[in-house]
Amino acid sequence: MKLKKSAVLFDMDGTLVGLKPDGRLAILQHSLAHFGIGGVEQGQADRFWFSAERYTMLENWAIPAEAFWQVLDSERLLQIQLEQTICFNDVAVIRHLSRLNLQLGIVSNSAHISLRGKLKILGRHVKPGRFQQVTSCSDDAPRPKPCPSGILFSLEKMGVAPQDALLVGDSMDDVRAGYAAGVEVVVIDRGEPIQFDQTYPFRRITSLWKLKTMLAFSEAYHVSLEDKAA
Repeated sequence: MKLKKSAVLFDMDGTLVGLKPDGRLAILQHSLAHFGIGGVEQGQADRFWFSAERYTMLENWAIPAEAFWQVLDSERLLQIQLEQTICFNDVAVIRHLSRLNLQLGIVSNSAHISLRGKLKILGRHVKPGRFQQVTSCSDDAPRPKPCPSGILFSLEKMGVAPQDALLVGDSMDDVRAGYAAGVEVVVIDRGEPIQFDQTYPFRRITSLWKLKTMLAFSEAYHVSLEDKAA
């Protein structure tokens, strides 16, 4: 059954762009060094980026989550982070989604200073202007995901009701935030060891291209396809 939605919100990191494997460790090491913590290995880095265990790890290091994300997006680490960031090829589906009668947005825990750089990386496949709303849960909302405030802020700006929106993310933070906001959630599975709580409702896809067939086309888009075929 196709989903009838008027807006699609995307998480940024892990959904549209991602860190190279070596970059995951390097960025975490540089971030933790700010708090005087060292000795982190690749296995810990993978668990940090791909599981809800990251919050327990931050607690064990006595680092508030909000403080960590601020350091991660600081100018000192931003250049290193962007050098280690790649754009996933399947983001090209956004060009197709923008032809539908849909509003498109980004809701990320990254600060705007970081999002601007990632939008440039994303711009190699997708023009930034295709997104009607870009929200930083660090700058525009009281708390980052899994708090739903960033999603609700975006929907209010876009004039869209939660039941008419779809959130596409890659983590339990996205699932919990979408559930709390009353938004249907689709998780992109990129083969990473991410742990999911199956008690929350969400759909799973292995490529963003699946959204092209998952979402109901508008009548205008059907006409445009027929014209091209003719």
